[in-house]
Amino acid sequence: MEVSYQLTPEDFRQGIIAHRNKNWRSRWGFRILFGVVTVMLGMGLIMLALRPDQSTFQTVRPLFAVCAIWLAILLLAPRLSARNQFRGTPSAQNQMTLGISEEGVRLRSVHSDSILQWSALTAWVEGKKIFALFTNPRIFVPIPKRAFTVGQLEEFRELLRSNIKKPRGLDNAV
Repeated sequence: MEVSYQLTPEDFRQGIIAHRNKNWRSRWGFRILFGVVTVMLGMGLIMLALRPDQSTFQTVRPLFAVCAIWLAILLLAPRLSARNQFRGTPSAQNQMTLGISEEGVRLRSVHSDSILQWSALTAWVEGKKIFALFTNPRIFVPIPKRAFTVGQLEEFRELLRSNIKKPRGLDNAV
């Protein structure tokens, strides 16, 4: 099977999110952290509503600053990181061709031609719009689902399941 696609910064962002949600601990850890920061922000707003004076504002101002920074990190970091990864990868900015066989995957672009045997891939994660193939725990190759037809998508998913060992604690569910 062979598919062609053009990567976008959004593909990298989707890969980062898929990596972040790769198992239940990561998924729930993010949700809990986001919830705690939101509750803290809400508590500060309630304190201000109940006692709208200068001393209350002075008390909750550091809380608002810390919560704003944390929310910015949680929500904006994947987008900024994805944009930097896309800009820093010249081969990602051109048309890519992915060849998939029983031996492995072959990635071709104007800048490179590389073959990854299945044994070189340590994990894979499926997101809503992307597959992320990992060559180590932090580095992934994003493959957008839009490159596949419905039949190819299921065939590719089955090749991933049968050829890449699922590391302990990894949840490949969408």
